[in-house]
Order: sequence, then C-alpha cells, then structure tokens
Amino acid sequence: MLAKSAGVSQLIVIVNKMDHDTVKWSKARFDEIKDKLGAFLGMACKYSPDNIHWIPVSGLLGTNIKEKVDKSICDWYQGESLLTLLDILPVPGRDHNGPLRIPIFEKVREQEDCLVLGKIESGMIHPGNSPMTSLFMLF
Repeated sequence: MLAKSAGVSQLIVIVNKMDHDTVKWSKARFDEIKDKLGAFLGMACKYSPDNIHWIPVSGLLGTNIKEKVDKSICDWYQGESLLTLLDILPVPGRDHNGPLRIPIFEKVREQEDCLVLGKIESGMIHPGNSPMTSLFMLF
C-alpha cells in the first residue's frame, strides 16, 4: 500500500527460497503464493496484473537473479531473470504538468531555519514560486 501511495506503478515480486527442501522449485507453491499475494495487490492496492512481475529465485544460491534458471532445475518458469527484467522494464516518465509532489527524505531544524531534502516526482517549481505551501502539506 505504501508503494502504491508513493506512486510506484510497477512491481517485481520475488518469491525467494524456491530451492528449499520443502519447496524444490514447486510450481504449485509458487502459484499459491502468487494467487494469495496477487489477490491482495489487486484488490487492496489496486495494482493491475499486467504491472506485477513474478520471479522465483534462490537468493542463497543466486539462481534466477543474474542468469535465467536452468530448465533442469525449474522447467515451468518461462520469464526472465531478475537483472534482465530490471534492464528491460520501461522507466516511467515524470509528469511535469501534474500537481507538485515532493517526497521528503530528511528534515533538519536549526534555530529558526528549516532545511527540507526531497526529490520532485511530479510538477514543477518556477523561479519566483514559493513551494513552501505544498511542502507543509506533506508533513
């Protein structure tokens, strides 16, 4: 829910520990996790199934992270490895005409001064504009 409210439009869901002795790269276990979590992401978080990418991995062995999992280990997975998927996903553009949205990373107060650090996610600040009204709404 936090990712959706922060403007994240695409998710990569990594199902780890697929090499565990109780799982052994089981498609049934992967589908069970995908069905349960996918229902929550779709209904509660309003993510489209097209914007959720599911990847089975073994983090301990590094399987399906850099290089695609071997068919002898997991014959049912047809997708890409994690790093390959990260390379081919399109990067969403920034909406310059949208409302000003600046997630705050850090806030420092020194005497009467307040320093706010953040990144502009949408909208624009022009010379002469005062973004302080928008910033205080985010606190």
